[in-house]
Amino acid sequence: MKTKFFKSLVLCFVGLLAVGCRGTETPAETGIKESGINLVENNSTEYRILYEMNGPSCVMFAANELQNFISLSSGVTIPVTQDTGEEFNSHSKVISLGNTNIFKTSGLEITDDMQNTGYYLKRMDNTLIINAKDGNGVANAVYDMLNYTIDLEIYADDEYDYKEMNVVPLLDFDIKHVPYIDIRDVLMKALSTQYRRRMKLFTGEGTGQWVSFAHTVITRYLPVSKYSDTHPDWYNAKKTQVCYSNEEMRHEMARRIEEDIMAFPSGKFVMIGHEDNFDMCECEHCATERAMYGGYGGQELHFTNLIAEEVDTWLKDKAPGREVVYVFFAYQTSALPPVLTEVVDGVERPVLDSNGCYQPIVDFDIRKNVAVFYCPIEADYSKPFSKTSNGTQYDQLKGWGDIFRKYDCYSNILIWSYSLSVRNYMIPFNNFGVVQNAYEFYQKLGACYVMDQCNHDSGIPCFSSLRIYTYSKLLYEPNLDYNHLVDDFSRHYYGEAADEFLEYFYFIRALYNEKNVSGSIWASIETKELWSLPTLEYIMSIFDRAFEAIEPLKESNPQRFSLLNDRLRRERMTPIFLLFRLYMSFLTQEQKEEYIDDFAFYANKYEIVQTGEAENNLDGIIQEWKSVIYG
Repeated sequence: MKTKFFKSLVLCFVGLLAVGCRGTETPAETGIKESGINLVENNSTEYRILYEMNGPSCVMFAANELQNFISLSSGVTIPVTQDTGEEFNSHSKVISLGNTNIFKTSGLEITDDMQNTGYYLKRMDNTLIINAKDGNGVANAVYDMLNYTIDLEIYADDEYDYKEMNVVPLLDFDIKHVPYIDIRDVLMKALSTQYRRRMKLFTGEGTGQWVSFAHTVITRYLPVSKYSDTHPDWYNAKKTQVCYSNEEMRHEMARRIEEDIMAFPSGKFVMIGHEDNFDMCECEHCATERAMYGGYGGQELHFTNLIAEEVDTWLKDKAPGREVVYVFFAYQTSALPPVLTEVVDGVERPVLDSNGCYQPIVDFDIRKNVAVFYCPIEADYSKPFSKTSNGTQYDQLKGWGDIFRKYDCYSNILIWSYSLSVRNYMIPFNNFGVVQNAYEFYQKLGACYVMDQCNHDSGIPCFSSLRIYTYSKLLYEPNLDYNHLVDDFSRHYYGEAADEFLEYFYFIRALYNEKNVSGSIWASIETKELWSLPTLEYIMSIFDRAFEAIEPLKESNPQRFSLLNDRLRRERMTPIFLLFRLYMSFLTQEQKEEYIDDFAFYANKYEIVQTGEAENNLDGIIQEWKSVIYG
């Protein structure tokens, strides 16, 4: 009876999801036609892949990926060579990648609207030209070209699909791609550099895109141990934050930033981030500034403007042409945008202009290279961003967006989003499907950079690869259908056990929906109320059926069997963890021994070391369980 109830719960939830579902656009539906020219035919090629000499590593990587996947599809290897100064000639059978001399003499120019990762993918007679301002854009273009040409779809670093083709056409590409979100990042431990690039996530060159990152004002630039004895007035009384109104402190921070800029030549973003606490300087000057500039966020915006002005003056002389963006936090104490307000019927409300936009409290005259890093850490990610749900974060982000738009800094919004339960690394986070709404909201407000913080400090068992795939796809193209992506991924990644995996996935979603589980990163979801013993037993029965589904592969395709078996057993770690934590005494000795050996093996294999943020404790927990089980 319980099994029937659980199955009906899943079927009901899946039925609701099916209403209004739409698929992704297929290459044939894009309107890109064949040109009559072929890259590969008659088991040979007359083409070569040319990439810029001494260019970004992403471009050379993209050249090798293009060669590799066309070879897998056709059995023909297109040679790869470096640019030696060859000029554009439309009769040349060449694929030009990056800022080659062919591109420079083609008449094409990278425009500002293309940002960093927008690209050209353009056929000019026999020649195909691919370029972007940043090498990541070139790699993205190559993957898009391969998707259009051989139906390449990369689901994970070790799972991809493509068409086998005797003839590989050169399609009639004429694409100038402007990205929805320019720089996209997912912080997940499983992501290697190659994996990240294949998911079209941003990878920095050399020392990376950040000169400095996160909480920097004391930790990086003005450490208390170095400055507080001689300059106690540079800090608040507790020495946990800087005094933003102190001019002498600002000059020294500018000098330290200048040192950093020279030490990190490939860095673009300089983070001027307050320390990770709720303190602030309470001196008279800081209090006056916060009142004048509409709070801590406004004070930090004003301070960052001044830093940018000072360092930019130095840059003109020391590193002319160097592009630097100065970033401050809108986070916790500084999250509130500095907008004009009025009191109506005893309630403070923002004053909107005729277009319904928030107005800055003062004329900040924001510099074009100053940006805000907004962090909706208090949001409930199981709900969409709107006036009625996550209304505080919706209003705050809209306020920051409106302020920056007023100064023609529309794309100077960076988002630090969250997709993790900080206390429950071993249990799925509840943002299923709704993550799409968040990305769309960020994009509509002009975000040029979105970083989604997942489990970057430990491997996890719960939908890690699925989350990487869906997040990456939706960051690149937010209007794709989440449920279609889940289904497509599962059919490929879990193969013969896809039906069982999807049953498990949708059961979790249905359970969370029924129990109204929060999507707050602080939520405690390791409870008996949520995870009853019958619930976990049902989940384990799904995995038993999944293992049965792949059993025939043991003989027919042992390598594929091993891969799918590992993937399923990684997912099964979640119910095993919950059984051990909540119902150890209900398990038989045989079950305990099987589960602990399996759990320990896969924890080691997938580098799963933490049960929560800063809780590097899983090995100790495993040893405790073993001592209970084996005595």
